[in-house]
Amino acid sequence: MTRLGRLRDEGGFSLVFTLLTVLVTSVTLTTVIQYTTSNSSAAGRSKADQIAYALAEAGLANGAATLSKPGNDALDPTTLPSSEPDSADPAQADYILEYDGGTVKFWGVLTGNQWIIHGLGIVDDPTGRTTAVRREVTSTIKIQPSLEQ
Repeated sequence: MTRLGRLRDEGGFSLVFTLLTVLVTSVTLTTVIQYTTSNSSAAGRSKADQIAYALAEAGLANGAATLSKPGNDALDPTTLPSSEPDSADPAQADYILEYDGGTVKFWGVLTGNQWIIHGLGIVDDPTGRTTAVRREVTSTIKIQPSLEQ
């Protein structure tokens, strides 16, 4: 075979082309898998944030329900704990509740005739990388004294 004939021979080209195709496909698949895994973790964390926020709002509702309960004096500053309830204190067990997805804590401070109520939602971190996800919300409730209290 002449020199020109050997240059025109394409017998080894398919091997090189196949190897390049496999390399590009491998890099692409690795990138897609890494991107998908990263997004899955972010989505799990985002879901935990939303659940913790919803639980914190449930804490506000529980605080308001405690104040509006007929047997409770809403103008008594000891109706709710004045700081975040401690799970080690049995006297504060009524202010720590377990719901689907996490834990709710609620407390409040009476100033004049209004309560500043705090609700806290706590959810385990789904990624397992950090501590629990905590979200706190606060609301002010004005108390209207009545003769029936």
